[in-house]
Amino acid sequence: MTRAAKKADPTDADFTDWLSKWWPHFEESSDLLVSPSIIGTPLTPTLLLVSEKFFELKRLKADEGFIRVQCRADGIFPKPVMTLHSQQRRIPEAIVQSKQEGHLYEISAQVTLPELEKPEEFSCKLHIPLANYTTRKTFFGSGGFRERSV
Repeated sequence: MTRAAKKADPTDADFTDWLSKWWPHFEESSDLLVSPSIIGTPLTPTLLLVSEKFFELKRLKADEGFIRVQCRADGIFPKPVMTLHSQQRRIPEAIVQSKQEGHLYEISAQVTLPELEKPEEFSCKLHIPLANYTTRKTFFGSGGFRERSV
């Protein structure tokens, strides 16, 4: 079976019109949009990929001596997987939450870690297994979290 992928921009008016017109004709199965047969003619199954509309990785304030790393993304289809990584240490399993809003997914991953004195590089990997799509965000920081007063 051949699977074609169509990358879509959820903010594009043409895509939105196309999706609203054709969505009732698609059958959602395991996050794979598969087009049905039209008058008995089989169609090539098509995977619809909607890449993230929003994607951020940030360091948040935590209790003294700790840091909190959070990654968030939304506006994605099909269901994504998110993981957090550090170049300097092993990160325990993050708390990952995802929910579906309409036909698109929101996902976040968060972990609280002991603070290191040395600079540390964190990255967040957003992966859509069905579409073989991966993107990353990275930030590099050192020492403690410093809150600025403006």
